[in-house]
Amino acid sequence: PSDYRNILILTIFTFLLISGGYQALSIVSGYLLMVFFLFYSIRKLLSKDYTSFFRFIKANMIWALLTTALCLVIIASERGIFKYVERLSGMSLEQAQSIPFTPRSLISLLVPYGAVKNMDFFRTDISMTNLYMGIFMLVFFMAGIFIKLKPELMILLIFGFVFLLASFGKYLPVRKWLYDYVPLMDLFRLPGFLRVLIVIPIMVTGGIVVDALLKGTGKLQKRILLPFSV
Repeated sequence: PSDYRNILILTIFTFLLISGGYQALSIVSGYLLMVFFLFYSIRKLLSKDYTSFFRFIKANMIWALLTTALCLVIIASERGIFKYVERLSGMSLEQAQSIPFTPRSLISLLVPYGAVKNMDFFRTDISMTNLYMGIFMLVFFMAGIFIKLKPELMILLIFGFVFLLASFGKYLPVRKWLYDYVPLMDLFRLPGFLRVLIVIPIMVTGGIVVDALLKGTGKLQKRILLPFSV
């Protein structure tokens, strides 16, 4: 019963993301779910846990069917307006790279209010200049790099950093590479939005460090204290 409840919750939130969320986050979240699907499938197959593997496949098929059913109204409306909306046929690289999170905006990691004026200096919109997560959380995250993290968190971190690099738009080649080779990546602009994908894994990593320091768990605490002190 709990499996079906989780499937229903995931279906509802997937539909809400697709129907009301920014399309870039919907597309990127879809790729992230695909990565996790492959990760768990391969891990279950390597462990020869075939019962769990087939149950996992079944749950994902039910989720995909329910989500598709909920999205039929969106699919029908998109088909009706497809020929009238040029963006659905893809946009130019210049448009896809417009309004990025610029390298100069990295100052917001340390000084958040330093990125709220002089937009000519930052060369982007004011809504794309900030990535502040707290100085202490940033320090805790840097200390967390030196400890063993769960593979799921490592996937989130790698994924987040890739799209953080993509958020720089024309300042790095990552956004262009995604535009050229990854499907659906030519359907949205405002690459600066992609920077938010790094926030959650950084804060989770920092939270693990805080928890280890508060509990004082021996070997883990020793690994953290040196980089944290630096």
